[in-house]
Amino acid sequence: MKRKAYAKVNLGLRVLRKRKDNYHDLEMVMSSISLYDELTFKKNKLNIVRIINDIYPDNIVLKAANAFKEKYSIKQGVDINIKKRIPSQAGLGGGSSDAACTLIALNKLYKQNRSIYELLALGNTLGSDVSFCLTNQMSFVSGKGEKIDLIDKKLKVYLVLVEPDFKCSTKTIFENHIIEKSDDLTNLVEAIKKNDLKEIASNISNDLETTVNRLYDNKITEIKELLIKNKALNASMTGSGSVVFGIFEDKKTAKKAYLKLKKEMINYKLYLCKLRNN
Repeated sequence: MKRKAYAKVNLGLRVLRKRKDNYHDLEMVMSSISLYDELTFKKNKLNIVRIINDIYPDNIVLKAANAFKEKYSIKQGVDINIKKRIPSQAGLGGGSSDAACTLIALNKLYKQNRSIYELLALGNTLGSDVSFCLTNQMSFVSGKGEKIDLIDKKLKVYLVLVEPDFKCSTKTIFENHIIEKSDDLTNLVEAIKKNDLKEIASNISNDLETTVNRLYDNKITEIKELLIKNKALNASMTGSGSVVFGIFEDKKTAKKAYLKLKKEMINYKLYLCKLRNN
């Protein structure tokens, strides 16, 4: 069984407060994008989960598969192969998406017929972005990432992603973040509902940019300026970094910027993609 695990971007991200459990209360507007990892699942004759090409130092896919098997008392093992395309420590939710994909795939592979609510409850134990990745729809997300309110709107939005030459540890970024007052995401949500691309672009934001800029020589701002110089309507960092995305008016403009910047930013990786609507 083959499954795609889609990356996500944060169109908006606010850090509200630190919680007693050391997580943070957040408000986010999130969307999955067309960049994806590909996972293959096959039952084995053993009572274990095997990651055939183990590429995570602390494998969340392994955790997800074992948690599913334990929760539903499944004895038969599974082999999982992960073909990575989503960069790690980039703010794109690659690990969380792979974990969510694993829960969905095993639910079908083992013919469990568990509801999305059961999978969400299990996903919440694995990581903050897993809940969103299980729904994979444009959403307003709050709490530490477990509260999902779907935004029922289909958007045709093209993006250029820039992955700089450094990685961001989510733990490190949040430990160094100084919480400041920021605008709520009401205007962004309303712009999405109206399908007003320019208004959406003018309202994208990420509170964590200031921290990543402070730790990494203002590189996030530099990348944003380059994207805007190349006709992006606006640009923002996703998640806790380090990837920055630019929003473009159409595919032609996005592709032109992608090709030009790919030649100029030789130490960075670039991706051309779009928001997903399902």
